[in-house]
Amino acid sequence: MGCAMIRCYTTRRHSCALTPAPARKHWDCANGRWMTSILAVCWTACPIHRERLNAEYERTFGLLVSGACPPYETEYVDSKFTFQRSNSLADISGYYQAFGLAISDQHPERPDHVVLELEFVAHLLGLERQAAVEDSDRRAEHLQVCRDAQARFLGEHLAWWTPAFAKLLGCANQNGFYAAAGVFLAALIPAGRPAQAAPSITSRRAQRGGKTRTL
Repeated sequence: MGCAMIRCYTTRRHSCALTPAPARKHWDCANGRWMTSILAVCWTACPIHRERLNAEYERTFGLLVSGACPPYETEYVDSKFTFQRSNSLADISGYYQAFGLAISDQHPERPDHVVLELEFVAHLLGLERQAAVEDSDRRAEHLQVCRDAQARFLGEHLAWWTPAFAKLLGCANQNGFYAAAGVFLAALIPAGRPAQAAPSITSRRAQRGGKTRTL
């Protein structure tokens, strides 16, 4: 539910580019009632008409990638470190490919967009849920691969920049829908992040085969 809520707040550009994730109700938060109340505020603040939501989107994010409130991870890396930016984009794409995901050609987007990163985490949660009920000798291994990937991706990517992004949302869209979504995002990521860093999954990436799915 949490990932679905955050993903919806960039409806103007990305809703058609995303495929449904099976893990919307799988992300348990430490304080469920509080998270539910934040969700209620988000839904209340959400404009009813698409036109109003689109207008609010443009006021909040602007038309430039490097605007006042960029929804892209690498925009929070100092522009001097172009090599680090390139490495981060390549690493994110590597995560997606390792788990059979690809960005839709019909709705192209940079891999470091917050919506796609959240979509990936939701996908991992869905895979973990499937692995938990599978009847296989490799069940424990599949579970660990999913959990390791979640911990690594959150630690290396999603968790480090979203607090700043959430604060910028609050400044750019005071008392609006995106400000409420930013509060929820800031609470959601720490609640879903494992307490300890997981071991690297680099050696396991090559084992993740199968059909590619579009984000």
